[in-house]
Amino acid sequence: QPDGRGAFIGDGIDADDRDNMMFQLAGTDASGVWDLYVADFRIQGGGSAQSVFRRWSMTIKSPCGAERYVGTAKDVAPGTGVCSLALTNDVNLELSAEFTPGDAVVEYVVYLVDPSQSGSADLHIVDCADNTTVVPIDLVAAFGDAALPICSGGINPNNFTFEGTATDADSGVVSVALAPYAENLEIASVTPGPPNGASEVSYVVKLSDPHANGRGYVRATDECGLRCFQLVDIDALAPACTGSISQTKRYRSGDELPAAIPDNQAGGVSSTIAVSDTDVISDVNITSNITHPFDDDIDLTLLTPTFMELFSDIGSTGNDFIDTTLDDEAPAPIPDQSSQAPFTGSYQPEGGPRLFLLDGDPAAGNYTLRVADDAAFNAGVFENWSLTIESPTFPDRYDGLATDSDRHDMGVCSVELLPDAANVVLTVDPLDDGDKRVHYSVELCNAPAEAGAGTVRVTDCAGNACDVPVALDPFGVRGDLDGDSDADVFDFEKFLDCVNGPAGDYACGEPCRSADLDNDGDVDRGDFALFQRVFTGAL
Repeated sequence: QPDGRGAFIGDGIDADDRDNMMFQLAGTDASGVWDLYVADFRIQGGGSAQSVFRRWSMTIKSPCGAERYVGTAKDVAPGTGVCSLALTNDVNLELSAEFTPGDAVVEYVVYLVDPSQSGSADLHIVDCADNTTVVPIDLVAAFGDAALPICSGGINPNNFTFEGTATDADSGVVSVALAPYAENLEIASVTPGPPNGASEVSYVVKLSDPHANGRGYVRATDECGLRCFQLVDIDALAPACTGSISQTKRYRSGDELPAAIPDNQAGGVSSTIAVSDTDVISDVNITSNITHPFDDDIDLTLLTPTFMELFSDIGSTGNDFIDTTLDDEAPAPIPDQSSQAPFTGSYQPEGGPRLFLLDGDPAAGNYTLRVADDAAFNAGVFENWSLTIESPTFPDRYDGLATDSDRHDMGVCSVELLPDAANVVLTVDPLDDGDKRVHYSVELCNAPAEAGAGTVRVTDCAGNACDVPVALDPFGVRGDLDGDSDADVFDFEKFLDCVNGPAGDYACGEPCRSADLDNDGDVDRGDFALFQRVFTGAL
């Protein structure tokens, strides 16, 4: 079947559902100019490789149109070639053929003069040695049914079935079936069944496996052979909602993106995020979205506040970097394999951890990320990026991710905070209906004075939802163990009590939560270096 994407392939290969099938031409007028476009968008080996578009043809069918006879006459060597073609005893038939006497191969068409009447004739094919072949031809007139059946229907959300109807007021519906390559679908019932010319037929399509989505087309055919197609797209799976509470803040790129990446220019395109928070950094992650049809061209570099190359020329012939997070704590460096594209997930920078070079510095400053294309012929777009900074003095934040990316999922349509929420605020990254991955945050409105809680509901475009309860506790200023709303040298003795207390999470009781500066769930000597910065004023 056709690839069906209906999109400009130069924009890169995607995994979108592919519905641009040729049956959509059914019922339209075949007359006119038909153009077939062939292009090669990937240049390798210095552009030396060449290819040629040789020829093409197409076949157009009209099931109940007037018949015609398409033939080929051959008189090949050592023959003398075809000299003439003629109709005899013809009734309502006409011959069309263009050739030069002596041609070894002649193509011809016999058609009805009046398509509403049948016709007959004998076709005499004579070679240049006066040998004759007679071909009797009988053609049937056009049938009166020229209208396609009508297909309609919709999803029943109560049981994840598709309830449809096929109607044909002319010759009637004779069959209802799934078109080839339907996935995880089956016809549950057809009424009446079999249709046998009924003017209206009802049918139900269900999932073969109720734990997976299904997608395909139902094809209804009338007695004439004309067809209608109905898309059945059953998304039965709820979005996946994940997240965690941490002492982080997330900063997003601004209106300067998206921006085109200059082709084969080391300067590339840069974007700057300004951070005003003066808290000391304990961890930094960078997430980027880059569309490009040849990943090996791309270099990603942090220019400020510290210059560091994050990766260069990885991914070979893969396409795009989608929601690619660079995190020193990820399991492994970003791989140089096209099979891993579009690198959705968390990876260490190329060559291993290096963002730790920012740890211990104040967060405030300008963070500039550059995307460069270092080879010719392929262009891309720097879509957006974000910066996540962790600091022991940041208030707790719920960092959420909603995904709806199983096969045939329809994507996320909404992320909302339910009305019973108290003292929390929801922030959602820009969301277009159908996005497969959506980031969002839940934060305290009045941090850190009082606790807050609420439920985030993520709903996909099929109406499936997942609910995420979020509870954020006030903890005061990190390091403020004496309750004076300041973390200073006067808290040091209590800090030592927390470090030396009994083993276990917050062993000295809840006040020690503020001493867990590295947020590992325990107060230990790992927090000591950070606490030194607290009472010296560096944190």
